[in-house]
Amino acid sequence: MKRFLMGGLLLLHAFAQDPSAAVEGSILDRTGGAIPGARVAIRNLGNGFTQSLDSTPAGAFTFPVLPIGQYELTVEKNGFAPYKTPTLQLNVNQTLRLNILLDVAMAHETLQIEADSTLVQTGSSVLGSVVTHREVSDLPLNGRNFSQLGLLQLGVVPMTTGLTEQGGSRRSGHAYIVNGQRPESNNYLLDGSRAVNRIDGGFALKPPIDAIEEFKILTHTAPAEYGGASGGNTSVVTRSGTNALHGSAYAFLRNDHLDTRNFFVAETEPLKQNQFGATAGGPLVRNRAFFFGYYEGFRNRQGITRGSTVPTTQQRAGDFSHALSSLIDPTTGQPFPGGLIPASSISPLAQSLLKYYPAGNSSPSFFSSTQPLANDTNQSGLKLDFLLSNADTLSARYALSSGLAQNPFSILGADLPGFRVEDELRTQLFSLTETHIAGAFVNTFRGSFFRHWFLLERRLSGLAPRQLGFQYDSTLDFAQGAPFIIINGYSNMGDPAIGPRDTTQNDYDLQDSVAHASGRHNLKLGIGLRRTQVNSNQGHYANGAFVFSTTPSNDSFANFLLGLPSQFTQAGGDFYRGLRSRDFNLYFQDEWRITPSITLNYGARYEISTPFSEINNRLNAFAPGRQSLIQPSAPAGVLYPGDPGVPATIAPTFRKGLMPRLGLAWDVTGRGSTLLRAGYAIFYDALVNGVGGPLRVATQSLPWVTVRQVTGSVNFQQPLGPGPFTSGVFALPMSLFTIAGDLRPPYAQDWNFALQQTLGNQVIDLRYVGTKGTRLPRFIDGNPAVNTPSATAANANRRRQYAGCTSLTQPCTLGYAALVTGGENSTYHSAQAGITRRLQSGVAFAASYTFSKTLDGVSSLHIAGPAPILVSGEMDLAQNPFNLSAEHGPSLFDARHRLVMHGTYEVPTLHAANRLVQSLLRNWQLNGISTLASGTPFTVYDSRNVSLQAPIPPVAGTFASRPDLIANPNAGPHTIQQWVSPAAFRRLNAVTEAGQFGNEGRNVVRGPGLANLDLSLMRTFKATERLDLQFRAESFNALNHPNFGLPVNDLVSPNFGRIVESGPPRLLQFALKLLF
Repeated sequence: MKRFLMGGLLLLHAFAQDPSAAVEGSILDRTGGAIPGARVAIRNLGNGFTQSLDSTPAGAFTFPVLPIGQYELTVEKNGFAPYKTPTLQLNVNQTLRLNILLDVAMAHETLQIEADSTLVQTGSSVLGSVVTHREVSDLPLNGRNFSQLGLLQLGVVPMTTGLTEQGGSRRSGHAYIVNGQRPESNNYLLDGSRAVNRIDGGFALKPPIDAIEEFKILTHTAPAEYGGASGGNTSVVTRSGTNALHGSAYAFLRNDHLDTRNFFVAETEPLKQNQFGATAGGPLVRNRAFFFGYYEGFRNRQGITRGSTVPTTQQRAGDFSHALSSLIDPTTGQPFPGGLIPASSISPLAQSLLKYYPAGNSSPSFFSSTQPLANDTNQSGLKLDFLLSNADTLSARYALSSGLAQNPFSILGADLPGFRVEDELRTQLFSLTETHIAGAFVNTFRGSFFRHWFLLERRLSGLAPRQLGFQYDSTLDFAQGAPFIIINGYSNMGDPAIGPRDTTQNDYDLQDSVAHASGRHNLKLGIGLRRTQVNSNQGHYANGAFVFSTTPSNDSFANFLLGLPSQFTQAGGDFYRGLRSRDFNLYFQDEWRITPSITLNYGARYEISTPFSEINNRLNAFAPGRQSLIQPSAPAGVLYPGDPGVPATIAPTFRKGLMPRLGLAWDVTGRGSTLLRAGYAIFYDALVNGVGGPLRVATQSLPWVTVRQVTGSVNFQQPLGPGPFTSGVFALPMSLFTIAGDLRPPYAQDWNFALQQTLGNQVIDLRYVGTKGTRLPRFIDGNPAVNTPSATAANANRRRQYAGCTSLTQPCTLGYAALVTGGENSTYHSAQAGITRRLQSGVAFAASYTFSKTLDGVSSLHIAGPAPILVSGEMDLAQNPFNLSAEHGPSLFDARHRLVMHGTYEVPTLHAANRLVQSLLRNWQLNGISTLASGTPFTVYDSRNVSLQAPIPPVAGTFASRPDLIANPNAGPHTIQQWVSPAAFRRLNAVTEAGQFGNEGRNVVRGPGLANLDLSLMRTFKATERLDLQFRAESFNALNHPNFGLPVNDLVSPNFGRIVESGPPRLLQFALKLLF
């Protein structure tokens, strides 16, 4: 036993997070006396695996680690009648407690009890719910994405419009936001192995619905075995083979002939979608070896409608006579006569680029079009389970997902047609799990390898700078495309400034845990190690990016026609990086049943997560005034790994990551009908966790990559002159992107109080939930521009705090210093109420209501980045770099009210009806999900840069000065043409108030709410005794209610306040499934 225990302690794993359940209880006689030495056996009905033990002197028994599934439990003791339960359904992370009363043996009868005598887990203090296989397979899911069912739970809200649209495919794995934590802060497990995209956060591998047995989201105060993230923990368990052959084959069909049109288009958008697949599971050797495999294909061709702000016909010809203010001629400082730009003054290059701006069709300044999107994915997997002996089991699984998507609009580029991009990915997970039982000890070892390859936004335009008339070339063949052109207040043209991005993530993960039941204690210990590799090649401004603002003329589009950009950025060099990180984790936890009705759950977790290092030390640190010893020719302030006080990871490894977990569960009545829960826990998150977080700070390191920026007077055709990029040379001014040297991992504190009450077959759940996030990462400008009386937009870079300018004619030393710091906090308070009814008499339903308030200073890392338009009005930088506290306000995902209901109704058989009526109505089932939610917030901004800030293109693609707020912005008129009134804001005067900031708070305006109903109708036909045919009809947004997006929120735009996009209309889907 000592050898087993010591081996276990050496291999225990902190990431164990086993997808298992437990059964515990007491064996008593009818007087309440304990029965020691009773033989208790539990058998898996699917594969026949049996465990047995003797009850303790106190009559207690515990099976601490059981794979989820259906079981049967028996009890035998000399002098007592044998005891047998009906089927027990065990779900992931469930502890089922049974208090078993034995009668004195008078006859050889077998007694029966109800398997689930209570509907609540009386010993658990964790908040979260299981989504069963039936719910996963029966409820209507748009796209058949199981993670949508997470939104049915209390405290879980969807990604907001701004985050979803600006994140695009990078945030496709961010399934939901849990109790106020950022979407990138959730942890995802597939059969106990982590399947997380470490580069962008979120799910990297989502198995098809028909391959899932069940999943559970631990939304708050999870036990110590869970860690590595500060948000929710989602555990998905795939199906396994059994002694009976079982499986399915299915096909789901969508077609635009079945759909209604989007609110903003005249005709139904094209759609052809097919989703098809098969599953099969069964025995390889009866009672010994089993298999389960699956395949699913997805083929989608659809139209995407996008609205664009375009110049009017008059503006394209240089006619600004209808402008609200006179157009200034920058050569004279006086108005153009009649507001007309002479034809001779219009740039030939600009004139040739006008063809990429379509003419307005919805209005003179608004163009709407539907462009084709193509998306193909394939998923497959195989799971093998072996019962090696009564004490050992072995499980091996492999999962593969690949996909290719062509998008008509880039998430970081133009919202005009003509600049298509392509994403491609391939994700694999292999894991091996061995479980060994030795008396009261259960040891589980798991090793896994995870690989995620993702090519983001390969350019398909076929354009290049010289091809368009520019006199310079792209600095990276892999990224070649059209230069990106930002015209403030208008839609932008060109290929994205950032990317393409080619990344491969490799995770090597070893985990082990030991569970031990001793008296009133259920103990679990764990330890583990994970190594992460990220290999990346990502373009940055390889084709150049221009910004046209309201200087030198007072209209951005007029400056475009004149060929007078206010800013140009281009980067060149070696963009490849090899990043490495290690994680070590250790935990213990105990479920201590103090009394039969009071359980104390306590434990602690310790984590060490190293920041990423780079295989060739191609990283920078920022320390104003310090000179590097490693690179003596570097400008002062730019340091390198190996310089005094600068580790290979730039920020030091944090070694104080101790996380206590404490929870109390009180079964008030002792019968499982009333339960009070309370809990407190601390969770650390990964460092620099967010969209592209690990890469953003590495791929622009000096001097391997040089970012050149020109402001003020910019030559449109040849902004930098010949040969501006030479490898290893420090070209001035130097700009860098890195993490702060004192950056520490962020963490969250969870606390809650909950009451659960059973009423018949219903459970009522009332909760208060609170969360505080601390040291949350955000971007800042470490070298901001200082306002002076002579400040202009043109001299912003020379006004930087550490610019190092020696004269007006010589270049300065340092440009921007984009830093990731850990200075943000967040708070979340919520009242939550739910009711659940298990299926009985053909009816099941659940309702969840969440009333919450979330405050923070920035809602995610890398919200918009270099994107030129802010969908939610929030960019990654503070309006005032010297006043970060002014950013504190409602979070982007502050969902004050959210009500979600779902249910199932099995149409009863009319026994009194004739045979024909019975055959028509037999085996029908109706399922539905209804969602009501209040609007989420956004910020109104002014892209003119009245505050005269210096640009940081990799962090912010536009300026976002805020106006003064002079009236209630939520007073209306709340129409499609004018959701928010411009009269609620006062734009600062660009001349008399230059360098000042507006008083509008962040996220003070609310967008439209959400109302949606999804339905599915299905009937199962009995083909043979073991073969069923199921027909399904599903309707998404069944009431065809338009769910509007956020309005245009840039005050410069002629379409300010106008809503231009809507969610999907009513969509119909039909399917056939063959079940055996």
